[in-house]
Amino acid sequence: MPALTREEFWQAVRFTDGLLPVVLVDARTKDLLTLAYMDEEALRRTLETGETWLYSRSRRALWHKGETSHNRQKVEALVLDCDGDALAAYVHPLGPACHTGEWSCFHRPLLIRAEGRTEDEGAPSAPPPSGSEASSEGQWSYPFPPSYLASEPPPFEGLAARDLGFVLERLARVIAARRTEPPEKSYTAYLFREGREKILKKIGEETTEAILAAQAGRKDELAEELADVLYHVSVLLAELEMDFGAVASALYRRLEGARDVKHTRAFPRKG
Repeated sequence: MPALTREEFWQAVRFTDGLLPVVLVDARTKDLLTLAYMDEEALRRTLETGETWLYSRSRRALWHKGETSHNRQKVEALVLDCDGDALAAYVHPLGPACHTGEWSCFHRPLLIRAEGRTEDEGAPSAPPPSGSEASSEGQWSYPFPPSYLASEPPPFEGLAARDLGFVLERLARVIAARRTEPPEKSYTAYLFREGREKILKKIGEETTEAILAAQAGRKDELAEELADVLYHVSVLLAELEMDFGAVASALYRRLEGARDVKHTRAFPRKG
């Protein structure tokens, strides 16, 4: 279905008692972050600024998500439901969504066992999600539960350890946490304190080391040096309030453009 124009969007949206329930979703991981509300002004400001604005029912006031915590959210898309009275906002969070410091407000699961009954009520349960298995401890194995349900990230195993997008996403979360709540002895926090020039200098240094490793044909060392480059680039993106989604989009556009080009010299854009 084609995307709505802004005029069509405003015609379709339906507020109930002046409010619109909004489900905030991580645009990259599709993790569920928060259930909140917008009034007309909050929705208008979200569209104007490209960042999440909400309406607090307890304070009866507008609030800019991340105004005090700096954990702002860049909005990628707003999707109305079939009736126009509920909204899904796909966002790029710059830090935890929950006031408790958890990545998501939905971090207290009732785990439904595959045997068909919950531990506390003995009620019949839904079957486990397709592609998942329930362990003997009642915890969903990878790829369930969502990453924010685990206080400690699960170990990298199998394909997950070689999925660059997955690893960079996990790295971005750690970096975001170091920025908002910097530990005293954190190297990442040190880079943020030193500022952009220091980060750029480190990117240059690590890139040079990667080049030297490649020239010498030292593959294991090259992998380590490129990991250092990607780490420091991730810190730079966080400092600039960007993420690898913008980089991926740029690469994807070039790949799509290269489909109709006979010579591969059309990709990359420069050189």
